[in-house]
Amino acid sequence: MDKHREEEQTQQQQQKEVGKADASSNEQQAFVVPVDPTLLQYIDECIHNIRPLPTTQEQAAALARSFNGFLIS
Repeated sequence: MDKHREEEQTQQQQQKEVGKADASSNEQQAFVVPVDPTLLQYIDECIHNIRPLPTTQEQAAALARSFNGFLIS
């Protein structure tokens, strides 16, 4: 009976170790966001051209126009 219990405990310990190894490998392979130069250029243009406009209405209209051009190009 003791031998059977020891085997179960050994199996449980091995499963815990495998689980820990899986968790540590997942931590090491964190997702890295790819750089999108087109999006960065669009954001930069919006900051420089749309943000300075005096009203939110003008900003919204300019943003809509710029986004339409972004989709076409």
